[in-house]
Amino acid sequence: VLQKYIVETTSDGPGDVVTYRIDTENSGSATVYDSTTKDVIPANTTYVPGSMRYGTNVSYADATPLTDTADDGDRATYDVTVPGGIAIGPGTAEPNQPVQSIFFQVVVNQGTPAGTTISNVATETYNTVSGGGPDTEFTVSSNTPLFSVDAKAQVLITPGNQASTHEPG
Repeated sequence: VLQKYIVETTSDGPGDVVTYRIDTENSGSATVYDSTTKDVIPANTTYVPGSMRYGTNVSYADATPLTDTADDGDRATYDVTVPGGIAIGPGTAEPNQPVQSIFFQVVVNQGTPAGTTISNVATETYNTVSGGGPDTEFTVSSNTPLFSVDAKAQVLITPGNQASTHEPG
């Protein structure tokens, strides 16, 4: 089972940070092998470097930080195995274990028009036989969490005969 959520986000306007959580669980009766979860960073957003985390039954703040680089022991990468995206794996998942959560953050790009819908889907690829083999690799996709970009308030300041627009915050 692969579910994706937007969590711990107070606003979805340009410059705001959005936290995603991907929950992965082997709800079957057999072990899965070489399980890798991948997620391409959504359009109109930018990945927050160093924001990947991992844990069981935890919030983003309490999850274990992961690095963005390959081959450092934590099985997580940014922009390495998935261009413009994150990947965690490969790993083995025993049946009926607690849900494992993967977190990462993005920033809504400046200039993204209000009302723009941002959507995102994660995928997980796994094998049903250790070492793989014909007809043993499967890919599942998550649900598609989405949000609409909020407008940012602007303040018009007119000192003397000059006008300028500023965004608060």
